[in-house]
Amino acid sequence: MSNSNRAKEYSAKNETLGNVGDVLAFIGHRPLPVVRESASIEEIVNCFTQSTYSRVIYVVDENGALAGAVTQEELVKHLFIHYHDEYLDKRSLLSQAVSETAADLMHNERLHCTASDELAALLTDMISFHQDEVPVVDSTNRIINDITMMDIIRYCASSGIVPV
Repeated sequence: MSNSNRAKEYSAKNETLGNVGDVLAFIGHRPLPVVRESASIEEIVNCFTQSTYSRVIYVVDENGALAGAVTQEELVKHLFIHYHDEYLDKRSLLSQAVSETAADLMHNERLHCTASDELAALLTDMISFHQDEVPVVDSTNRIINDITMMDIIRYCASSGIVPV
């Protein structure tokens, strides 16, 4: 099949990717990398080292609702601050150096989705915002699972949605 025919076939199937819940059913349940806002840096490190797939730790508030996320990059900046380029923003590095909890390190503008969201829309957002992992939340904003770009690729390949 030619590339142009594959592109047309993929474009037609792209409209029927399904929803996030379809991918959740495909990947099943797995331990989520989650810590409370009050978690220490040591707890964040432990959570990262215990996760087999994630480069993001989700931070939840006292009610268990998504509050933000700590990325592996942010943790590396915090742990190895003395190795950073001297031309980096000094205020940002100082903030990283004095961080003591997940709330100090986290960003709260993280993309998230629900199980009923269209997979095509989520995929578009993940690509646009350069996010390889997205938490899936329920109606109370509690994390029920997460989806990685690799999960989506595996789901689409196994479903025959993308040409392999």
